[in-house]
Amino acid sequence: MEEAKVIEDPLIQRQYDEDIPEEEEEEEEGCLRAQVCDEMKKQIGLAGPLIALGMGSALETLCGQAYGAKQYHMLGIQMQRAMVTLTALSIPLAFVWFYTSTIFIALGQDQEISTTAGTFIRWMIPSLFAYSLLQCLNRFLQAQNIVVPMMIASGVTALFHILLCWLLVFTLGLEINGAALANNISNWMNVVLLGMYVKFSPACTNTWTGFSKEALNDLLSFLKLAVPSAFMICLEYWSFDMVVLLSGLLPSPKLETSVLSISTRVSNELGAARPKGARLAVCVVVVIAILEGIIVGGVTILVRHIWGKLYSNDEEGLWLGIICALSVQVVALVVINLLTNWDDEALKAVNRVQTSIDIE
Repeated sequence: MEEAKVIEDPLIQRQYDEDIPEEEEEEEEGCLRAQVCDEMKKQIGLAGPLIALGMGSALETLCGQAYGAKQYHMLGIQMQRAMVTLTALSIPLAFVWFYTSTIFIALGQDQEISTTAGTFIRWMIPSLFAYSLLQCLNRFLQAQNIVVPMMIASGVTALFHILLCWLLVFTLGLEINGAALANNISNWMNVVLLGMYVKFSPACTNTWTGFSKEALNDLLSFLKLAVPSAFMICLEYWSFDMVVLLSGLLPSPKLETSVLSISTRVSNELGAARPKGARLAVCVVVVIAILEGIIVGGVTILVRHIWGKLYSNDEEGLWLGIICALSVQVVALVVINLLTNWDDEALKAVNRVQTSIDIE
């Protein structure tokens, strides 16, 4: 008998080999299939939020520049503009989520996994709209360096989410549908809490002046920044997540699947026409990131023989490819920042803010 392979999760440990009884093999297959399904649901659930996250990055830039230029009323206008755009974008994404099962089956994925994941993601559709609005509110507050209310709102929502999951998933027995419903309620609760803060807090008096038709003007300027930002974020995440989909096409998919502050600061400095300050902020964060990477990397190397065994005993060379890809990305970004003309970027930021004001 060959040595048993081990696939482990920090909370779930399974062993199997080629000679186990048929009943145990079926049970094992069911457990592994459930793990694959959970992973599929996670990756599908990230698709919509990643797009919202990427396009929300454009709002961070625009609000940060407006705040640095002391055009405070433009922050509220830009946030409404982003809300309109992201809500409109969420509509076609909702249709894609609704037909997730059909799409995945057409792509050759396992029918049972696709059906279960599709049911879960359908229940998550309301959360897609909430997440889009939440990104706008977060960027609006972050550009003003208002972070404590966001922390409190997130903390309250997280505590409520735990109780809600216990009620819906275990007490009422809704299982995965209850988990999706809990996500919907919690995300909308977070939106409501931050929306009330923006509406009634004195800290937002100058930046939030109420709803305005001006938000419908110059949507193209927002999209010019939002679309590239969305592509950048999505491609970065999907380059890793695509492994899950590709593994579903392999002969044994159950086994293969086992295996923000800096941008705000730079936007503020550019909006205030201080290119040297923006360059300094980038240099500081690069130094901090390198130091953090050295520390985390060193610890990871020291515990490499222990950490990996928490998940699998299979020795694969996947990490080498990931490290090479990330290294190329880092070098490319460093070169781009070194070659950036920060005086021109500051001028563009000032002109962008002034153009928005003239249009309004």
